Amino acid sequence: MSITSIPRALDDRLTGRVVRPRDPEYAQAAAAWNVAWTHRPAAVVVATNEDDVVAAVRHAGEAGLGVAVQSTGHGVTVPADENSILVTLQHMDHVRVDPGTRTATVGGGVRWAPVLAEAQRHGLAPLVGSAPHVGAVGYSLGGGFGWLARRYGLAVDSIRSLRVVLADGSVVTASAQENPELFWGMCGSGGSSLGVVAEMAVELFPVREVYAGSLLYPAEAATEVFERFREMDAGEDFTGAFNVTAFPPLEIVPEPIRGKAFAILRGCHVDAAAGQRLVDEWRAWRAPALDMFGVLPFARAGEISQDPVDPLPAATNGRWLARLGDGVGGAMRDAVLGGEGPSPVLFAETRQAGGARPPGPTPR
Repeated sequence: MSITSIPRALDDRLTGRVVRPRDPEYAQAAAAWNVAWTHRPAAVVVATNEDDVVAAVRHAGEAGLGVAVQSTGHGVTVPADENSILVTLQHMDHVRVDPGTRTATVGGGVRWAPVLAEAQRHGLAPLVGSAPHVGAVGYSLGGGFGWLARRYGLAVDSIRSLRVVLADGSVVTASAQENPELFWGMCGSGGSSLGVVAEMAVELFPVREVYAGSLLYPAEAATEVFERFREMDAGEDFTGAFNVTAFPPLEIVPEPIRGKAFAILRGCHVDAAAGQRLVDEWRAWRAPALDMFGVLPFARAGEISQDPVDPLPAATNGRWLARLGDGVGGAMRDAVLGGEGPSPVLFAETRQAGGARPPGPTPR
């Protein structure tokens, strides 16, 4: 099908709008946060509600087109092409928090930041990741390993229900009790081939203040920092990470770390007093070059990793490890710092797993 052949009748079925390749706003409407990827769909449907998603999916089925879905475009895996319609959900960003049931009900395109802000008004927290500007639904369906993981689990295990637009345009609720096979299929697999999530309900947790941040040690201490991290027994209230980063010599990077490399202890403890005692032991072991740990309202969780907010090109990869073997720290160091000339790898990080277990069935 030609990329110019989306009929005008589709526009009449939407509260939102259809953006076609010849429209001046096409590139912006199709843009992903990760600018390493470029979408070139037959059309972009800028959805404002569930009915718009239904109309887009039904039209795609009638026209023999595929459907790609995007809220922020952090985790693009396959770009939309001329044989598909790209449905963008960023305007479906409502947030409702029920402090009595400790749940948040969110639109399919919402980012974590407004969910976190509203939950924190009630002393609660979602299982947000290191970057609150990431889309909540895609992050959760993909697993979601954040700074509360060892205490409260993965984000996918906090999902209570999904409202899903299926390939035929019908809308169903999926949960452990209702359409459970669809629910288990959506959760943990990304759900991208099974339907479009128009709304998601997640459990919230009683977290208001944490002890979190980073200790930055000189890169030449990477081996010693890794060994101490590997031997650390901090308990399930602390989710920690060992990181090696070579900060680029760019003006957007703060001057004290610009163009320098560090071995980093990073983490978040849900008990502020216990967290300070833990980090004080590290400080006593070896004074860091830069100390960024402290008491932090969890509303500012994005400051722990300080991930980039503005769009940029990026590629990431990861694996689950059964244990941190002897060669892991060295492999991380060499990936970032080894070899001739600058490495294309800016950072490598391993986070502690284990800890929290879901009380009931898990989709993983």
